[in-house]
Amino acid sequence: MLLKEDGRSMWKRINKVTRASRTGALMRVEREIDGEIFEFTEEQDLIDNIMEELQDRFSGAEDDPISNCSIRDELGDFGFTELGLKIIAGDFEAPEDMRESTSRLLAAIGKVGREHKDDNIDVAMSPSNYTTTWGRATERTSSSISGLHFGHHIALSKSKLLSRSMATKLNLHAKWGSPPEKWLNVLMVMLEKKLGVAFIPKLRAILLKEADGNMLDGHVFGGRALTHARKIGFIPEEQLAEKQKTAEDGLESRLCEAASRGTSNSCRRHCRLL
Repeated sequence: MLLKEDGRSMWKRINKVTRASRTGALMRVEREIDGEIFEFTEEQDLIDNIMEELQDRFSGAEDDPISNCSIRDELGDFGFTELGLKIIAGDFEAPEDMRESTSRLLAAIGKVGREHKDDNIDVAMSPSNYTTTWGRATERTSSSISGLHFGHHIALSKSKLLSRSMATKLNLHAKWGSPPEKWLNVLMVMLEKKLGVAFIPKLRAILLKEADGNMLDGHVFGGRALTHARKIGFIPEEQLAEKQKTAEDGLESRLCEAASRGTSNSCRRHCRLL
């Protein structure tokens, strides 16, 4: 055990020196105002300028065609309304002030809803699901504004009793659609995409959710729902949305498709190289 810990400590120091530089905490931002670039370093200035700049990014849906026609209030922000159920069931009739493209999109949603209305999935989480998921987790992953981070759930997963208790708790939230209040609070973090570039439009915005809520979302949508969608052929093959698929697979597919159409000599050469 002592030798193992000593070796881990040694490689940790080696990796710290040899790995590429990583971006740290954001201590300054740059923003363009009236054609000039200004730098801000005070905490409140950072928050105010980031929120002003990101307001357009996160409110882009307000300018969508469907948000500017007569069904907006009836449909609601999330679509969990009677009208939303009609759209999924294919019983929706588009109003006169709706764009034709939007109408066709909603009609396509209704078609899919009718064809797959009985394709329900079981989202129940077993204690073994809970244990397996957290057994693969990395303790250093940042999450949970409440302070209950990955490490707590990794520790809980070591106990059969506590794993069963947590799985039951998550199943209740999923079944009744009643998330705890802490799930409604998320922490937005701004990170530099490229080291040293603090221009706000070039920053990456991520949301840190509660660890258990994030885990349940991954279990339902990233696991059960996607697996079922692949099983029934709902995901087009050209999207390459399958396990073990990589960006290189997508590039190879696109190049070979272009080459088969004879659209580019360079594409044909690349395809032969691949």
